[in-house]
Amino acid sequence: MWLGMRTDIMVNNSENLRKRENTENQISFYLNSHNPVFILNRKGEFTEVNDDFCKNIGIRSNEILGKNIGDANFITDESRKQARVRNVSRLLGKESPNYDLDIITIDGGTKTLKIDTKPIIKQGRIIGEIGIAQKIGVNYEPRSDLQRESHYDIRNLQ
Repeated sequence: MWLGMRTDIMVNNSENLRKRENTENQISFYLNSHNPVFILNRKGEFTEVNDDFCKNIGIRSNEILGKNIGDANFITDESRKQARVRNVSRLLGKESPNYDLDIITIDGGTKTLKIDTKPIIKQGRIIGEIGIAQKIGVNYEPRSDLQRESHYDIRNLQ
């Protein structure tokens, strides 16, 4: 009896995931939108970012791609922890509400991006996620020139 119920639940979950499968057109639509967008793979690594994402944080895409969201030095420590936990939770199929991601801009200021995420589903499996910034707010004034230069140098060394 229990085995049959567990199998039914697993089959239903797999069927639901297949129904929500993303197409390349949907992913392309998000990346070409006028909102900052990023894509993470199952490991939590940035695989795609659009130009609006890069412009909003002031960092080139080649500085972002391949970095794990839990190790990204352009995200504040607290936001990295929160983003990593939410990423793992979504990969397990759990719903996750929008969250704030605090970004350290190239000028040393901080911006808060309100992130809405959607799973990327292929062949019934969650293979990553799309993060879409809905609202952008500036939190802090830029640092002095000396702080800005040292922050940028440290970030480039990591």
